[in-house]
Amino acid sequence: MSRSQTMQRFANELGAAAREARLRMGLTQAEVADRIGIAMEVYGRIERGVLLPSIQTFLGMCHVLEADPRVLLGLTEPGSVSGPPQRPEDPPHVRRLTLLARELREEEVIALQGVAKVMLEGRRRKRS
Repeated sequence: MSRSQTMQRFANELGAAAREARLRMGLTQAEVADRIGIAMEVYGRIERGVLLPSIQTFLGMCHVLEADPRVLLGLTEPGSVSGPPQRPEDPPHVRRLTLLARELREEEVIALQGVAKVMLEGRRRKRS
């Protein structure tokens, strides 16, 4: 494998891991980019594997996405690193929703998040 092929594979893996972490947190690309302090277009290119982040941006991604750098770098699987306790495994209905959400376009995920936020707001109002 050539150096450029290796770098492209690495960029693709890092982007996929970042996207998975972002979706797990329920954030949009725009929200992550804003919190890191970069343009949404730049963050989008990172997730698509078109661009590798600078060290500063990578560290910002780790912080915002609450992701272990080793996971984003593809050196280990999520949940296999020592450190803070991991969330318990999601129930089946959440896993099914996540699988469906991965097939959606970004604007569809944003719409789905909007629906979920409205549902949660309604639940919170009923409790108070």
